[in-house]
Amino acid sequence: MKKRIDYYPFGLTFNSYSRENTTPQNRKFNGKEEQKTLGLSWLDYGARMYMPEIGRWGVIDPMAAKYPGWSPYNFSFNNPVRFIDPDGRDPVDTNPDKKANRLARKLQKQITKINTMAKSMSAGGFTASEAGKIKNAIAKAGVTVEKLNTRLDKSVSTATGRPAADRVQLVGGFDSKSATFHRDFANEGGQQFVSMKELGIPSGNVHVTSSTVSLTAKSEIKVDASDNVRIIAGEYVVSNPHNVLSVADVRTSAPLTGPLSPASLNSNPSNLNSPFAGLNISSPSGSGSVSGAVTVSYFQFVDTSGTPPIQQ
Repeated sequence: MKKRIDYYPFGLTFNSYSRENTTPQNRKFNGKEEQKTLGLSWLDYGARMYMPEIGRWGVIDPMAAKYPGWSPYNFSFNNPVRFIDPDGRDPVDTNPDKKANRLARKLQKQITKINTMAKSMSAGGFTASEAGKIKNAIAKAGVTVEKLNTRLDKSVSTATGRPAADRVQLVGGFDSKSATFHRDFANEGGQQFVSMKELGIPSGNVHVTSSTVSLTAKSEIKVDASDNVRIIAGEYVVSNPHNVLSVADVRTSAPLTGPLSPASLNSNPSNLNSPFAGLNISSPSGSGSVSGAVTVSYFQFVDTSGTPPIQQ
């Protein structure tokens, strides 16, 4: 035997032995090359340098967003006996739970089925029957999520436990967002604006099923929907306006039309999060006030959040 190096689980050496006049070997723990520059003795994993003396990486994990419940400097989920990190980016479970893998694959099939149904039905909107079928499918996927989390809580545990942020959750389905507003008018022809961005609709793959405005007006109020409202030097520049309603001293509700109708929003989804698309509210008399809410109901195509540290 020319050389022998024993390691603690996190890579610190002990009981090292080397014969005289042997060729230096820089491949150390996990076969990674030791970098001795400045006497640091870091291990080069490719994406990051590892410090076995403290069991931590020198820089944050490039995949940190995938594991929000963990420190971006942790090594192998603080359990190097079970998990390995081949290149400094993503730990791999050396003993994956087969039942958890089956549940994860089942969940992915259920999500694919839900989104396929939604895509095939959404062209003309959702009927009550179609919406019911999708809701039932989402409920079944939710049961699978609970079973998967229960299994992972038992099997995919580490030295510090499994953070709640890593629990798998369904994201998406049917939802609605509202933005309330109150505007006062003091000048003749005064205008106020309510942007679609104020609703906080999630960006991504959504299908709008309805869009409405409800308001209580004092004095004469006019409401236009527009997909391009900009304020330049205190003056409103309105492109593609579409009259929604004109009322005086009334409480009413109306569907949004023109560029803010469901069909137009689905054709131009960027308007859902635009600070320039929205309602332009004006007071021809230059007095009065209006309060109300803009509401958009939608279906968000289903996905999952949280990443179980298992091999899919």
